[in-house]
Amino acid sequence: MKTLSFSKFFKLIKDRKQSTIIQMKKLFLITTLFALIVSNNTAFAAFLDVPENHKNATAIEYLQENGVIQGYSDGTFKPNNTINRAEFLKIIIEGSDIPTDITNNAPFPDVQNDAWYGKYVKKAYHEGWIIGYTDGKFKPEREISKVEALKIIAKAQKWSVKNTVLNSPFEDVIASEWYAPYVEYAKEHQYLEETGSLYGPHIQANRGGISEVIYRTNVDFENQPPNNENTTPTNNTTETNQGSLNFQPYTVGKIPADFFNNITLSEDLPNTFYQGEVYILSGTITQSGYNSATAALYELSSTTPKTFIENTNGNSFSIPIYFATPGNHRIGLLPGESGSTKTANISVLPNLPKNTETEIANSATNIQIQFQNNKTNIKLNSENSTFKKIILTQNDQKVTYLNRQNINSLPIQFKDFQNFKNGNVQLTIETAKIGSTVPLSLTSNFASSSTVNFTATEHSFSIIEDKYIDSVIPETLSFGSTINFSGTVKRNTKTKAYVIKPDGFTETLTLKTTSQIGTYFDSNIILNGGNFTFTYVPQSSGTYIIEINDQDGLATVNHPIYIGNTVPLIPDYFDINKRTTLFNGDLDLNNEQQNLLTLINQSRQAQGLAPIILDNQLNNLAQNHSNDMHQNNYFGHYNLQNQTPDDRRIAAGITTSVGENVAKDVGIKFAHYGLMRSAAHRENILDENWTRVGIGITLSNGYLLIAEEFSSTPITSEDLTKYKNELLTKIGDLRTAASVSGLVIKDDLNLASKYLTDKVIIEKATINNALFNEALDTYGVTGLSQAIGRNHSQWKVILDSILNDEKALLTDPSNINIGVDIQVDEVGTIHALIILNKNN
Repeated sequence: MKTLSFSKFFKLIKDRKQSTIIQMKKLFLITTLFALIVSNNTAFAAFLDVPENHKNATAIEYLQENGVIQGYSDGTFKPNNTINRAEFLKIIIEGSDIPTDITNNAPFPDVQNDAWYGKYVKKAYHEGWIIGYTDGKFKPEREISKVEALKIIAKAQKWSVKNTVLNSPFEDVIASEWYAPYVEYAKEHQYLEETGSLYGPHIQANRGGISEVIYRTNVDFENQPPNNENTTPTNNTTETNQGSLNFQPYTVGKIPADFFNNITLSEDLPNTFYQGEVYILSGTITQSGYNSATAALYELSSTTPKTFIENTNGNSFSIPIYFATPGNHRIGLLPGESGSTKTANISVLPNLPKNTETEIANSATNIQIQFQNNKTNIKLNSENSTFKKIILTQNDQKVTYLNRQNINSLPIQFKDFQNFKNGNVQLTIETAKIGSTVPLSLTSNFASSSTVNFTATEHSFSIIEDKYIDSVIPETLSFGSTINFSGTVKRNTKTKAYVIKPDGFTETLTLKTTSQIGTYFDSNIILNGGNFTFTYVPQSSGTYIIEINDQDGLATVNHPIYIGNTVPLIPDYFDINKRTTLFNGDLDLNNEQQNLLTLINQSRQAQGLAPIILDNQLNNLAQNHSNDMHQNNYFGHYNLQNQTPDDRRIAAGITTSVGENVAKDVGIKFAHYGLMRSAAHRENILDENWTRVGIGITLSNGYLLIAEEFSSTPITSEDLTKYKNELLTKIGDLRTAASVSGLVIKDDLNLASKYLTDKVIIEKATINNALFNEALDTYGVTGLSQAIGRNHSQWKVILDSILNDEKALLTDPSNINIGVDIQVDEVGTIHALIILNKNN
């Protein structure tokens, strides 16, 4: 009797075009993966009418990348087009990172509350930037002149303009006109692109020119030298114990609490600090609408500041400043993360003043080191008016922080510990009494606390995209705890999730949900608004990085959870290195390919894996894809023809499967370490089956578009024989373990298996009952027979699936005969077919 249980051995699945087909069970390799980078993950839209040498290209790119401006549907930006009042308000408000938090009704009869520009008009009116026309209307569609726009920018960014102008900044700007102070200020600060004798104040503003002004006002804080608004150096310093200095410190004094615009500090700020000192700048922002504050430390020899940014709590902020380098510097402070700031002169001295030893200090107590809200803090109890030395040591490495303030918690700076290693660290705090804080005087020797020992581990950044996922995810757990959290997705999200384990390898799991499941290409997805639960049981202490991706492969969660008694202290690559500039210069493709290959192999060898080699055919595949992403302005695995990586490698004549990573970043190292922080990408880089790789790199508007195409060595006839022997051996082991006698290999079953495989590969046939019976009849097979089939590009996947999913059938004692055929088709897919037979 010859039967085939159709429903048992063949599956109904959806192919990537979403049509229902019947075929043998096929396991897919390709996963949609994207690069994890700090900046926006979508590619910059290179406008057709804004070439790289366009005078406003940098400004337009900056604003487009930050979501402030966009082009037209035909791919152009039209920089010479005029701009209306509504469009301008959107650009200035979003370009200056100003929140639109006004809930009142629109103040003008020609502005509806639900108009796209309504929120910008309400904000501008509320802040007093606009007043409307004499007829009471705003006239949103009316074109705006250059000076009208400049005045609104000045008010929005709170420029400190003069009331009167003595000398006209341009020949066509009359000093007595209302707009002259704004033009003068903008020219002095190099906000204007006009460099000749004429400005054209009443000319209508165009999209390119407005983009330039907004761009320059935004980067002014980051890239322009600060104005000196404090005293000059003097010899009248009261600080001693400094030895020979190569700079002349400023006179010791205080910076008033209200010195910085729109900010009031909680107390006057010292203007003299010490190398290693950490000072907490606390205060309030006196204007509503900001959710962060930024401090900047300028060294006099540099135009690029060190910036320290913290979120606000209401209008209050607390920013730790780390003074690492002796010398004369300037300090600035402003609401938000961009704009202009007044700066004050400060000195950082290399040595503390001498102790007077007139008092006895008490030791600090209750010392703890804790990780919370992505920060590691040192906590202690000490008396008021106590100077603190916080000392962390590991073998011959030591980091010391100083602090003079009455605080009981101090955050560390991860990059200070780049020479530390995972393992034990000692924490000691020395305290001395303070006679005065400005100038600083110490009135006792230092008293040392007991030593606290803790286990340091590497810190990892955290990304939880609140706009795409709603969940509370733990930062730390005790060993033995289960990682378990639930939430709601705000966009279609893959059910497949990932974990990077402490050993550096990855593991996949499936999100649980009671909501509707959909499909997107070959992925199951939880639809927007659905619920999910993430559950994972750690097997050891250490850092577990969890990853959840949306349907396109973009990470909505990439978050470390520290398990056990460890404290994040050691910086990762991104704690030390910051993306401050775009890729500069010409791209040396061969050199950058080799650099990336070296990084890939270093990562593989660190995990005990064999290195891989560059392959010319795969290089071409990768380069074609990175070029295509640039030329057609998209970023992803599916091109505009809806081709997958597998489609593209088949079209290129590559007969082995590929695993693709794509990245967009400002440099090779940033791209690689970003990919390694994403479990989905890391899984590709650390796949033991890969033996070769192709690397494509295309320079696109200051970014590198990178495609990595991983693949294996082409399968040979010797490999197929090895696969068959391995399969038969593993099946024999299963039956032995189940105390079942071994199967007998039959030639007629081997031939029937080959008959079916040939039909599938050569004739593209679909196996059904009729074809199965035809094969058995052709070779005279009698008795009850059943078939198992698998298709995949990797043998290990096929083998594991057969042994795990078909164990009951393989160990059924009533099955006594077996036939096997394994072949590879022209596109590199392995086809394995087994026939089990019950005939004696």
